[in-house]
Amino acid sequence: MSTIHQGIRLSTIAVVVAAALASASASAVVGIEVSSTFDADADGWTFVDVPGVGNYVLIVSGPSNVAYSATGGSPGGFISAKDPSNNTFFFTAPGKFLGDQSAMYGGLLKYDLKLDPATPQWTGDPDVVLISDSGVLVYDIGNEPGSSFATRVVPWSEAGWRVGSLSGTQVSAVQFQNVIGNLGALMIAGEFVASTPGIDATFETASLDNVVLTPVPEPSMAVLMSLGVLGIMGAACRRKRPAPK
Repeated sequence: MSTIHQGIRLSTIAVVVAAALASASASAVVGIEVSSTFDADADGWTFVDVPGVGNYVLIVSGPSNVAYSATGGSPGGFISAKDPSNNTFFFTAPGKFLGDQSAMYGGLLKYDLKLDPATPQWTGDPDVVLISDSGVLVYDIGNEPGSSFATRVVPWSEAGWRVGSLSGTQVSAVQFQNVIGNLGALMIAGEFVASTPGIDATFETASLDNVVLTPVPEPSMAVLMSLGVLGIMGAACRRKRPAPK
């Protein structure tokens, strides 16, 4: 094969690989990260009080304004809310976290949370609640927050989610995608301390920072990148071989 033909072949492979990588890159991140870092203000977050223990749609009070602090977060600013009653209170997300969030499917919801005080613990409600016309989904992380900011991670897919309450049925992929396709409410729990009316009047303050809904790159991107590099290396090696006489 002539040097010219070798060069053409190498160029062709490079173009094909580049096109494949460009296509993979375009589809690898299927959503744009949504976040609230509270560096300037409360970013539209509020909180509500609900009956809890399976009833997360009926609002007893709220939406109410959260308290904003410009310093003391993880780092920078953060928001907080004080438990208003013996019910269950949740932080409620602004509009940018709602609507059609199906492009984030397979990603993660992450946030930093702390409590004051952090005991005695209450474990009867989930950490996150999603509400839409298609139903109510709940997720329990399994460990309770403490007195210092710590990151909590929730999958943006059906794994571990329950329908309606912590004792509900496991969520299917179709159910989860239907809910996040028209999301009406995203609620993050602030209620983690038990309080018995007339006996124990402990009302905690929950502080929230760095709420991020992020997509995850598709595995096919890494595979294509590896194949692309191998293809270019192989073509380069073939180019160095002397043409048969």
